[in-house]
Amino acid sequence: MNNLNQAILTIAVIIVSLWIYQRWSSKTEKYETDKEVLINYINNKAELDPIFIQISIAKLTNKEDIIMSSYELAVSGDRTKLLEMINKL
Repeated sequence: MNNLNQAILTIAVIIVSLWIYQRWSSKTEKYETDKEVLINYINNKAELDPIFIQISIAKLTNKEDIIMSSYELAVSGDRTKLLEMINKL
C-alpha cells in the first residue's frame, strides 16, 4: 500500500510540474506577441495613439516611470526612443 501511495504522489507531482511549466511558457509567448504587435504598430501607424501605447507598455512592465514616459514619447511622436524603450523590456 505504501508503494502505491508513493507512486500516486510521484505522478501527481509530475503532472503539477508539467502544468506549471505550460502556464509559464504560454505567458512568455504572450509577452513576446504583445511586444511584436506594439513594435509593428509604432512602425506602421501614421499617427500614434498614446493611450494604446501606454496600455500596451503596461502589459509588458509594472514600472510606472516607463509607462508614463511611453505616453509622453507617444504624444511627442518620438518613435525611435519608443522602440528603444520597448526593446529594453
